[in-house]
Amino acid sequence: MIRYITLICFFLFSSFSNAYAKTSYIDIENIFKNSLLGKSINDQINVYETDKKKELKFIENNLKTEEAKLLSKKNIITKEEFNDLLNILSKKVEDYNLQNKNLKNKILRLRSENTNFILEQIQPILTQYVKENNISLLLNKKNLVMGKKELDITPKIIQSLDSKIKKLELNLNK
Repeated sequence: MIRYITLICFFLFSSFSNAYAKTSYIDIENIFKNSLLGKSINDQINVYETDKKKELKFIENNLKTEEAKLLSKKNIITKEEFNDLLNILSKKVEDYNLQNKNLKNKILRLRSENTNFILEQIQPILTQYVKENNISLLLNKKNLVMGKKELDITPKIIQSLDSKIKKLELNLNK
């Protein structure tokens, strides 16, 4: 019986020693929002998106004006003329909707591509930091329920990333 208790204690204490591996976590979203590189990219994309939405809003207002004019002429012009003008307006509305859809897709693609770029830039920084600090396990904060603030290495990674690359000029016309 004493042998079994000794054996159980041995296994318990050996597993506890493995449980104390050095662990840290990082907030990837915080890096995207607060690093100089992330801010630069987000600002450029937001300015581009705002400008394009203004252009689309102008087109939308013109289409509404054309529609109102067409409806005011409905009883004055022939049915064939009205249908022809309605078809032209419908085509313009389809073009507008396509432009709007393409803008949304482009914004999503830009955000995705640049998120991947930032991840590529922080990967070697994380690898080096983990090696230098003997970290056994690095977690993403989004997958964490709770953790000590001291285990968060996000500010150190942002500082390293900021010293490596501060800004990226995006080619938004492709």
